[in-house]
Amino acid sequence: MKIRLILVLLLIPIIVEASDGIVITDFWTLVKGITKFLSEVTLALLSIPIVAGAYQLITAGGDPQKIENGKKMIIYAFVGASILLFAKATVDLIIQVIQKVS
Repeated sequence: MKIRLILVLLLIPIIVEASDGIVITDFWTLVKGITKFLSEVTLALLSIPIVAGAYQLITAGGDPQKIENGKKMIIYAFVGASILLFAKATVDLIIQVIQKVS
């Protein structure tokens, strides 16, 4: 029950922003809208492993295995976030280049 509540609270900003909708004028607007939506959802969901890793660190009680697992979860979440941001920037750059050429 708590996990569902946390997920709903994390997704509220995305749901509120999605109420505007998207006006599709061409293919590239559609691609931009899809990448924006996916990146926002993914960034919201990335907070879950960060919180879980922090929880593991707090409740480790000196157990080195739990401390290491908590650190790894947080590190992997930040690596995932940086990969996501790099991929989004790459897609935006490709779209800009293609739009200027055509």
